[in-house]
Formats: sequence, C-alpha cells, structure tokens
Amino acid sequence: MLAEKSKYPGVHTIVTFDPTSEDENKQAESLGVKLYTFEEVKKFGQDNRIAPSPGDTEDLVTIMYTSGFYFLFFEVFFKKINDLFIILTSSL
Repeated sequence: MLAEKSKYPGVHTIVTFDPTSEDENKQAESLGVKLYTFEEVKKFGQDNRIAPSPGDTEDLVTIMYTSGFYFLFFEVFFKKINDLFIILTSSL
C-alpha cells in the first residue's frame, strides 16, 4: 500500500494485520502516513475504553473494506431509524 500512496493522497493512516519492519515504518513516516499494526490498535482500545453510546437516529456508520485479492474498495453504510438499520452499499 505504501508503494501506491501517490495514487491515494487522502490516505493518512494504514492498519495492517502483519508486523511492520523498521524500513516500512520509516517509509510510512516519510510519506506522512501513520502505520499501525492491528495489535497496536487493539491495545490502544483496551487502554482507552469509553462508555458505549446508544446512538442517535441520525447517526451514520461507515465500514470500508477491500476484497483482499483485487484491492477493490467497498463501503457499507448503516443508518439507524427506530431500531431498524438501513444498509446501503457502494463500490468505490
């Protein structure tokens, strides 16, 4: 992903499931990207817990993911309306 950074100028943070090398960390820093492992993100969440929020009917949740093989990006939008979640999907 770092090698493709110039194609995605809006990317500022990357979370990876794989361990990162010192070279990858230096490359990310030189590109202005924060590079985290999933374990680092998980530990941050464990160390910085917040109380759950029931949400509001106007809240919108977005989950972005890739196919993992072809690097096709997808988004799923969730909107809560009277305890019913409206699910919209799109391909970027």
